[in-house]
Amino acid sequence: MTVSDIDEAGGLETLRHIRTAGGRSAFLRADAGNEADVRALPAFTETTFGGLDILANNAGPYFPGERLQHWDETLRANLMGAVYGTFHAIEPMRRRGGGAIVNYDSSSAVGHGRKDAPSPAYSSTAYSNAGMTP
Repeated sequence: MTVSDIDEAGGLETLRHIRTAGGRSAFLRADAGNEADVRALPAFTETTFGGLDILANNAGPYFPGERLQHWDETLRANLMGAVYGTFHAIEPMRRRGGGAIVNYDSSSAVGHGRKDAPSPAYSSTAYSNAGMTP
């Protein structure tokens, strides 16, 4: 399993937990909002594990504070990260004969309008990733 995170210390901690439980894993630092970083993940996984079978799009940085201050960063990571991941995983999965892509996000998409997250960008990307419309 390839573990990826923009927070290297957190990613390595996840790696440690997987290995302690007997799993096989490797870490590659990547920013989900950076297409070049995301493009590198399937190639790394193919080289390290022989192929790509499952992609879980689950990046979701949340920036509390000023409601519009981190709008671009949030959209790039939460929304475009899923787009980049999906786009760059399709061909490696085809080479393996198929695969699964799982997109999941925050429950803030469900309550938008009634129980908003303090970040409109975060809620908006949760809607997009969940296939919902506001």
